[in-house]
Amino acid sequence: MLAMTKPELSVVMRKIEELKPYPQNAKEHPPEQVARIVESIVAHGFQVPIQITEDGTIINGHGRVLAMQELKRKEIPCT
Repeated sequence: MLAMTKPELSVVMRKIEELKPYPQNAKEHPPEQVARIVESIVAHGFQVPIQITEDGTIINGHGRVLAMQELKRKEIPCT
């Protein structure tokens, strides 16, 4: 059996202003959805870091970034 190892993931705080949306992101985040994400973050905290490339392009988490902007946060956890 082939042994698989998991890569080490590190969570880093990045300034939201430094992040770039992925230009071909197919998901849309209407204001109602962003409002629900804001409510979730307020109620439960920020639970899942967004995923970014080395240059700061968002791979996964565009809606969470929008919600953190609504909350006037300056930084966001990223992997």
